[in-house]
Amino acid sequence: MDSMPRIIVSLLWFATMSAWAQQQRAVISGVVMEPGVNQPVADAEITIAEFVFQPYKYTQVAKGKTDLQGAFRFEVDKFATYIVAAKKPGYSESTGSLGGAQEQVVVDKDHLQHTVRFALSRTGEITGRVLDDQTGMPIPNFHVQVMSVHFSRGEAIWSAGEVSPTDEDGRFVSKDREPGNYVAQVVPQVLVKDSLMKQFTDHDLQTVDTDYAYAYWPGGHGLDSASLVQLQPGGSISIGTIRVKKTSFYRVHVSIPSDNCAPGENMMLDARMHQFEASAGGQVPCGGDFLLRNLQPGSYMLYLFDLDKAEHRKRVVMPFEVTDRNFDLKVSLMTGPDINGRITIADGAQGPVQADVNVTLQTQGRIQFTDERQPVTPDADGNFRFREVPLARERVAVSGLGAGYYVKAVRYNGIALTDNIFVTDGSSPSQSLEIVIDDKPATVTGAVTEGDKPVGKPYVVLVRWPATPDNIFLATKRTTGDDNGQFRFTGLAPGEYRVLAVGPEIVPRLDEPGVLFRMLSGADTVHVDRGASQTLALKPGRWQ
Repeated sequence: MDSMPRIIVSLLWFATMSAWAQQQRAVISGVVMEPGVNQPVADAEITIAEFVFQPYKYTQVAKGKTDLQGAFRFEVDKFATYIVAAKKPGYSESTGSLGGAQEQVVVDKDHLQHTVRFALSRTGEITGRVLDDQTGMPIPNFHVQVMSVHFSRGEAIWSAGEVSPTDEDGRFVSKDREPGNYVAQVVPQVLVKDSLMKQFTDHDLQTVDTDYAYAYWPGGHGLDSASLVQLQPGGSISIGTIRVKKTSFYRVHVSIPSDNCAPGENMMLDARMHQFEASAGGQVPCGGDFLLRNLQPGSYMLYLFDLDKAEHRKRVVMPFEVTDRNFDLKVSLMTGPDINGRITIADGAQGPVQADVNVTLQTQGRIQFTDERQPVTPDADGNFRFREVPLARERVAVSGLGAGYYVKAVRYNGIALTDNIFVTDGSSPSQSLEIVIDDKPATVTGAVTEGDKPVGKPYVVLVRWPATPDNIFLATKRTTGDDNGQFRFTGLAPGEYRVLAVGPEIVPRLDEPGVLFRMLSGADTVHVDRGASQTLALKPGRWQ
């Protein structure tokens, strides 16, 4: 009998909350702008859909278009998770606030107002013409890759698009491309497939192939000498005249001893060229002889690794040069050494360090697998161990120290490290890693102003100085200030730093090669002592 009052109470509660939700209708509003020209996008289609992850369910609940100011506003009467999306024909959808023109919002009793901002850009086209460098004649039916280029921490990230072959006059057009920076890459026209031979003859070992050489345009050589062309929203830009040349492509005979191979074990063999987006290889049995082909003269890195779990993964990372002939390359498979580590407390500091500290080894050079990124937790005495560390460049990262501590020093085999980086020494009989923790971190705070007004949400970069162009991104700390331009860096080691504040229009440029180092070279200098605090007054840095 006593279950009846509970049912009545539950029904009353549900009815009350439903009525309250209907009275307190949530609002999802926003604006769609075109970056670069900073103009509103009118008549863009906006959809709002209720989203349930498990079981998956996607139900459209509202649809409309932006006004002349690019603005939109919708009311929803249900607490739920919603996906808000924007699109318009002739506009790209990949420049929105979350890597695309859509955003997730959660409506509940504490969050009834949501404002989202989208970015849509008119697409444009990229043109060019291909001529044979020797004859000066146009080449019909030639395939060129037109690649968008942006940078992350100094490294180029590519995105290729479909391009129709050249016409009878050697001209090509790449349509519906997003605004941004582009280059054209000339690629071999015949030697594209079959870069790995598992069975071959003596004749195959001696053969030298000929095809059009890899090259970036404008420029005609590697990316370091290429000039990027910038496509504006809705615009058209020409790569110019591309003069293509033929060259020799060589072969490398790779021998893998079977001494350390397990029965039926397979490996991934990959040779990657530094100057271009070019590679050769594939999956091979562990142990045997293989022939890599289609290798243009230049610098390469050979990657050979098994697909076993991280603890027993064998791996080879070997640089090699292709010059003017075919050649043999013998590799040796091995696992790396175990490294014993310990966290110690600096003289005069108070310990122990809190229990949730973790240590991670980050293998540099794009050769680390996801399952190798797991941190280790020191025991009560600060001891830890990394098993079978690759014979490669490693960076030590320490997390969970909290605001009261900082890493004073890291030593590998007794040698102090710069930027916490070492190269694993497989020949050393003992492997040790010491991390020294101090309890007197320094702090840098400040504000960014322009004129007599604060700069809202400034992007501030702090780097231990001196730095080098090669390690600048590893040494960088970044933060976004508040609406009043205030920023704060904690947990700093004592020493000299460079600090730079920039506006949002410059932030993406900082990832381009050389830009961050160049701007920091002329930035403000600050020196902090152990346990000290410095307060700075910064002005926004200018593009240079």
